[in-house]
Amino acid sequence: MTPRQIHYKHSTVNLYEGDFNDLLRKEIGPRQYVIITDSNVNELYLAGSSFKNIISINPGESSKTLGTVSDIYSKLMEMVIDKDTVLVGIGGGVACDITGFVASTYKRGLPFGFIPTTLLAQADAAIGGKNGVNHRGIKNAIGLVRQPDFIIFDPRFLDTLPENELASGFAEVVKTSLIGSPRLFDLLENNYTRALSRDREILAEIIAHCIAIKAGITSQDELDCGQRQVLNFGHTVGHAIEAAGNLSHGQAISIGMMMAIGLSRKLCGLSESSAGRIKSLLMKFKLPVEFKSEIIKSEIIKSEIIKSEIIKYEVKEVISKLYHDKKINGDTLNFILLEEIGRPAIRKIRADELMEFLTRIIH
Repeated sequence: MTPRQIHYKHSTVNLYEGDFNDLLRKEIGPRQYVIITDSNVNELYLAGSSFKNIISINPGESSKTLGTVSDIYSKLMEMVIDKDTVLVGIGGGVACDITGFVASTYKRGLPFGFIPTTLLAQADAAIGGKNGVNHRGIKNAIGLVRQPDFIIFDPRFLDTLPENELASGFAEVVKTSLIGSPRLFDLLENNYTRALSRDREILAEIIAHCIAIKAGITSQDELDCGQRQVLNFGHTVGHAIEAAGNLSHGQAISIGMMMAIGLSRKLCGLSESSAGRIKSLLMKFKLPVEFKSEIIKSEIIKSEIIKSEIIKYEVKEVISKLYHDKKINGDTLNFILLEEIGRPAIRKIRADELMEFLTRIIH
């Protein structure tokens, strides 16, 4: 199979679609390999297979730490691998991020590839070369940019994806449409029922749009020095909410996008009708759209699936996390807003102005 390719300044990423078992064997060939995955994916797709040399980590953000990375380093040392050994990350964004980070740092760099198993990873996280871990509660505080050699997309993985993980992925899909493609936004509006029912044809079309948009942006600004920043739409506040409230990534980003839309109405002239369409689409994908500061019971905050579109948090926790955001430079930050659907704008905003705005609109 001839792969599609994403071309970067110093590397090329091969993209394959189909059965990951066959494609991975062909891509690795005679080379030694080590698979890094999480226990859920291991049990569902790798247990009993002919694949060996599997390192399994606990699923979820709690594993995305230097401690997990250190444990993997130790296991690789025990395996006595060489510089040509291929590391393969099979899983969601956590497994892929950790694999990319380990491969980029162990023995000063090993070849690696991804097999993303979640909608979030297939449509977003596996593309672009950002690899990293969280530290002291701050999302992706430590990391680097290095492209994988290959990415394999197998649509079967989405059949077993939990509902909350599917919704989390759609948050990034909606974000991608907002910063890159009115056509994709229209596709989502017109086909959200099919998408939620995991229709493979529409999901493949949606993912292809997302890959093309993110590949186009990241290939032009691989190191995040300029236009790549538009991919952070909804993430400045969203990451703070995620860290403060133990929300899923997609739920937090959905709220973060709605915050950014409020600022976009004020500072960029985003139309009321477009803001309404965005809010409606997020709700159709079962994502939260409001933020309230009252404390609610911890068991509800920590629930994997929050059915209501209204989620409440303690605002001071979110604001404290914002001060650690990587996009803040001194007392200002580059904040991504929308002039219209598909037309993002980068605006410099003082941190205190953002805090004042958040405190005013969070009720």
